[in-house]
Amino acid sequence: QIGIGTPMVLFAEQLGATPFQVGLAYSFVFLLTPLQIAATALLPRYGFKAVMLGGWGTRSVFLGVPAVLAILVLLIGERSWMVTALVASVFFFCFCRSIGAASGISWFYAILPEQVRGRYFASDQFVTAVAAVGTLLASSALFALLPIYPALLLQYGIALAGSTISYFALKELPDAERPAAISLASVARDTPRHLFRPTPFRRYLWIATLYGIVTTPIPPFAASTTEASSGTRA
Repeated sequence: QIGIGTPMVLFAEQLGATPFQVGLAYSFVFLLTPLQIAATALLPRYGFKAVMLGGWGTRSVFLGVPAVLAILVLLIGERSWMVTALVASVFFFCFCRSIGAASGISWFYAILPEQVRGRYFASDQFVTAVAAVGTLLASSALFALLPIYPALLLQYGIALAGSTISYFALKELPDAERPAAISLASVARDTPRHLFRPTPFRRYLWIATLYGIVTTPIPPFAASTTEASSGTRA
């Protein structure tokens, strides 16, 4: 919600990013989704836990870049190179996130008892949604109470703290048996079959795709519209 959501959009616009730069940064999480599929080839070699912890731990490093940029702006003012640094940090954050995400659901599915899997994943979605709303409300309050860059610094501090806590929480979970080895060629060959063969998964996939197309543009559009209507940068 902070690293690749509305606060990131506002941060980029505040630094003077062009609409293309803002859109590119916001799109990285989707543009790098194919990497998530390719990264499944790492699971037989390194295991579920190592892949997820590697991706999740590394992505936290790149959350520190915007925090440092916020401090530098307070010390030396805005510089043109800061937009490039922010966009690059979002790219590498999403890159590492995609690698870690290749493991998550499969790992949890493997270690959860069959009778509680449905309840776990339903609860996960509910808690995630509540946390997302809470994060956005907290971010709004910080923007209302503090100047823009101190607010952003505190928000990225919250993101770093949350990412660190999640890393050590995941570290406490048991690993699962590694899956059978698969090649990237087999992933490339089998993916179209899973996408287009008539199955309940295909129905779910296209519903999720439609939902993503409709809802994904809302945060950057709303942030840009609010900024334009106010007549100042966010």
